[in-house]
Amino acid sequence: MGMSSTTTKAWREYLSIHEDKKHLKQNLYDVITIGHTDESKNEGAKLILTGEKTTTSALLWDDYFNEKGLPFIGALSILENGFGQAVGIIETLEVKVQSISEVNQLFVSGYGEWGPSLSDWRKKAWLFYSSECRNLGKKPDPDMPLVCETFRLVHKFHVNK
Repeated sequence: MGMSSTTTKAWREYLSIHEDKKHLKQNLYDVITIGHTDESKNEGAKLILTGEKTTTSALLWDDYFNEKGLPFIGALSILENGFGQAVGIIETLEVKVQSISEVNQLFVSGYGEWGPSLSDWRKKAWLFYSSECRNLGKKPDPDMPLVCETFRLVHKFHVNK
């Protein structure tokens, strides 16, 4: 995983305030953003930092999972905003691979966007992931597998704006 110098500094700051550094290092999964544009990454980070977003999803067919594997319970991910600044650390609480039709209202209520109703979320998820499938050369399918992750914010970094 590539970390910018500012993200590396933030990670070291986090490690410095905890006793079990070895455990934390073993559980570091990745540096992540939520969103595809700088603006949406800023919005995704804001939703997580305010507690409005505690779930996320991604298409299992994405090459990312071939390289990284699925996040695991207890995995720590450093959250960056659209400016590439580390703004927080999240911990994975649950990971399920399921289709859009299997996603429930509880998951959607923590999503922070595309909702708040389950039917609205499913429509927006279908549009988004159908586009992602086409980008990957795959045919969109109602049963396309999504990696659905539930997480909690465990640390906020002070960020100069």
